[in-house]
Amino acid sequence: MSDGDGDGSSSSSAGLRPRFGYVRAMAPASTANLGPGFDVFGLALDAYSDEVELMVLGDGDRDGKGSLAIETYGASMKVEHIPVDAERNSAGLALLSMIKAYGINDRIRVRIRKGVPAGYGLGSSAASAVAAVRALDAMYGLELDPLVLLGHAARGEVASAGTAHYDNVAASLLGGFVVVRQEPLHAISIDPPDDLLLCVATPRVDVPKGKTGVARSVLPDRVPLGKMVSNVANASLLVAGLLRKDVRLIADAMMRDAVVEPARMHIIPAYAGVKRAALDAGALAVTISGAGPSMLIMVDAERAEGVAKAVNEAYSRDGIECSIRICRAAKGATVLERRL
Repeated sequence: MSDGDGDGSSSSSAGLRPRFGYVRAMAPASTANLGPGFDVFGLALDAYSDEVELMVLGDGDRDGKGSLAIETYGASMKVEHIPVDAERNSAGLALLSMIKAYGINDRIRVRIRKGVPAGYGLGSSAASAVAAVRALDAMYGLELDPLVLLGHAARGEVASAGTAHYDNVAASLLGGFVVVRQEPLHAISIDPPDDLLLCVATPRVDVPKGKTGVARSVLPDRVPLGKMVSNVANASLLVAGLLRKDVRLIADAMMRDAVVEPARMHIIPAYAGVKRAALDAGALAVTISGAGPSMLIMVDAERAEGVAKAVNEAYSRDGIECSIRICRAAKGATVLERRL
């Protein structure tokens, strides 16, 4: 995969016409960090997914510029709070980036079916942005390098996080486990072991507006050298575990985050009690999913249901309802349907 910044070139693509009038694409949920891999690791999850439908409505505005009409629907938590203004919507921002870069002059209807719970640390904004750019790429026959698509999709994260970042977006786009380097941008995907089984627990709690920014604000500005060395070592061992298909090594490394989990655990409702309950029930590893409040729990097949029950009971003791999905790693974004 070649390096790229996602800007493209508008001069050679002015007046680009669509190959298809309608395209529907899907992108999976994702989890980021996986313990010691802050802003570097991501994993696509088959627990949830978003779909984006694009339909060409006609020519653009009087200035010949492309425009978007966005609708959202679905059973996802808080879907009614997702903005439909293109410049405040993750899919809208990602699409506007491509429209500008490739001289797309059409009016396009964007329908976003939210399946990923919004604001709960499962890559909801990333899934919408990725499905959108995957659909637009197919609609106009651009056949962009995945890293270029990644650059456009990451612009959508500005809507929810205030800045472009790449871990969830890369996982949702490429599938499997991803390692991302931001400067210069590069990403690779690794197929996880077939027996990597996960339990995603999402508490039904209110999350603050700008939750990702809040979660970042509690992180330390400076990290002692010993903690940095520990996280680098454990991040490296986690990748080694994935390459060796060694679930136990992955779990051991995931549990040894010396920087982010200690700083964030106090803002995750019931985190310490739920983590202890999961481990007592036989979980292999427990960590925060992205910025939370969802929790990512590694399990084996024999104990998965028991762990899920223990987690549910632990949340209940704190008066919190939760949604629990037992899941595996997902493939990346894909086009589901296209019509002329």
